[in-house]
Amino acid sequence: MPVFSRKFNFYACLPALLLLIFAYLIRLPTFGNPILHIDEDWYLYVGGKLLHGYLPYVDIWDRKPLGLFLLYAPFSLFGEHRFLAYQLTALFFAWGTALFILKITQNFISYSAGIFSACLYLLLLNDLGGYGGQTPVFYNFFTAFAFYLVLERLEEIKINRLSLTITGAQAMFLLGLAIQIKPTVLFEGTFLGCLLVFICWRTQRNIFSLLTNAVLWPFIALLPTLLVMGFYAHIGHFQEWYFATIESAFLRQSIENPAEAFKLFILLGITLSLWLIVLFTSWRQFLIKEREYFIILTLWLTAAIVAILLIHPYHPVYTLPLALPFALLAGFLAMKSDLLGQILMMMLFLLVASEMFRSLPPLLSGHSREQYQKLQKIAKDHPGCLLEYGGIVTMLDLTPEMSKNCHLTKYLFPAHLSAPNEEGAIGVADAGEELHRILDEKPEMILVGGDYFEETSPYRNFRFLKRQNHIMRKALKENYHLFYTHKENERFELYLRNEAPQTSSQLPQPPQASQLPPAPKTSQAPNADVHATEQSFPLN
Repeated sequence: MPVFSRKFNFYACLPALLLLIFAYLIRLPTFGNPILHIDEDWYLYVGGKLLHGYLPYVDIWDRKPLGLFLLYAPFSLFGEHRFLAYQLTALFFAWGTALFILKITQNFISYSAGIFSACLYLLLLNDLGGYGGQTPVFYNFFTAFAFYLVLERLEEIKINRLSLTITGAQAMFLLGLAIQIKPTVLFEGTFLGCLLVFICWRTQRNIFSLLTNAVLWPFIALLPTLLVMGFYAHIGHFQEWYFATIESAFLRQSIENPAEAFKLFILLGITLSLWLIVLFTSWRQFLIKEREYFIILTLWLTAAIVAILLIHPYHPVYTLPLALPFALLAGFLAMKSDLLGQILMMMLFLLVASEMFRSLPPLLSGHSREQYQKLQKIAKDHPGCLLEYGGIVTMLDLTPEMSKNCHLTKYLFPAHLSAPNEEGAIGVADAGEELHRILDEKPEMILVGGDYFEETSPYRNFRFLKRQNHIMRKALKENYHLFYTHKENERFELYLRNEAPQTSSQLPQPPQASQLPPAPKTSQAPNADVHATEQSFPLN
């Protein structure tokens, strides 16, 4: 009896298997890293709190949709392996998106173009900060699925009214799920909806059909969000949901980081260059089908760019939605079988791959497993709650006890009470009073750090930050002592409460620095690996 039945074609599945292996290999170095990025650690933490009965927007404040936290919640059930759980899930979502890219590009250009575009997408994710579980890694799957349905049936929906309605409904539902992971998908969803409405009018010229679909499709896209809204209204917390997910986004101030903005415009310049190369080298060779596809990709790219430009401040991970249409557009380079086309493909692939290899070592060294393990040991030796102040990695669940028992405030994200652009945007009447209230709870540990505390930071002179820093510095001087300093990449310092219980296995306190509050002497453990610092963050 054969191992595989006749219905199973191993060679047909081989490209998908090779793509999975490729995705696995390029993401392998980050698997199990507990502090890969502040965002995904935060989603994981809130998802875990959700399982303990804490409700987003009511008990824990954030802007992200409920669907994102529901997605992350099951990962917390894996305990100490929760980080690997979400990273492996992200791997399969990235792989699934690459498969849709392969199918779309194969249908409109060629098989080899599909392989090239799919591999390019997987590399681009890593280039733009999508090594782990950033939101676009997940919602790009639903977006790609929706566009695949429309593009796969493009000729059919032009002649079959029922097929158009069903395909539109399916695509809009997928985009509705994506919106519950990141609302900015609304722009790409709006474009696809307009495309479907245009096809409906152009092919049917029936006003009733047009109006029916124009009402049905947006309703289906908004259905997941309407269900969440209805849930919060039912339990009497509609206002909290509305403010956090909609209103607060418009209250957040725009404070740009010139270096990050420059990176964004470099990426946009590369995208425009690719589009112009395809336009001027291949447009005349396009058949009608290929021209339609190129126009759709152009408008899709435009929608993605508009969504990126509307998000402030700019950050590399915010450009991840661009990776999907960019990779599809790059597939056109494979249409040219001459030497120029091959050179352009190779140059683009090598450029993207080299950027990935360049950015990986700093990521792994700056956010290392060893760093997390040191802090985890300190938390075990000094049981109690941790307050994070400043935009660093989220470490609120260093121990199961911390995750389950500690809830100092609903504003737990490290930057919400310290970032100048959040002043007046998170719904707290007085951020200073809230910080005072948290400090009155006497957390055993305070972790301070992030860009806002560097002497060269462009944010250091903001009045809001100066006030918050003054409150924090006063509390640290009176009640805490410096215990641990991390200098690489994102610098931060850990303070312990003076009357905190101490154990024989604790890590030693570094020597007193000139600008730090006096620290009580403690016995030093041999071979402890703690970095002393000569100057603390300027908490002016």
